[in-house]
Amino acid sequence: MPDALSCKARVIRRKARLLESRSPGVEWRTPPGTASDHHGPTVNSESVGIVGVLVIGVSTGYALLLVARYREELRRNAVRHQAMAVAAPGRA
Repeated sequence: MPDALSCKARVIRRKARLLESRSPGVEWRTPPGTASDHHGPTVNSESVGIVGVLVIGVSTGYALLLVARYREELRRNAVRHQAMAVAAPGRA
């Protein structure tokens, strides 16, 4: 009977292979001296900066959308809490 650690290692390797097959073009490296097969894609500092800018942009766009929907609902409904409940997605 296999022990729990070897079963967990097999599950991790299986998930890593699945992730590899769904992300072509991503370079996968194993850090030297580690026992596992994969730890994830290598990411340079440019990628981190780009993702940060994208997160800020998406957050700003969502905030503007929410404010616009809230103001539109305030014109229809004078109660602030009800207007926000309708404006916020999944809250209506």
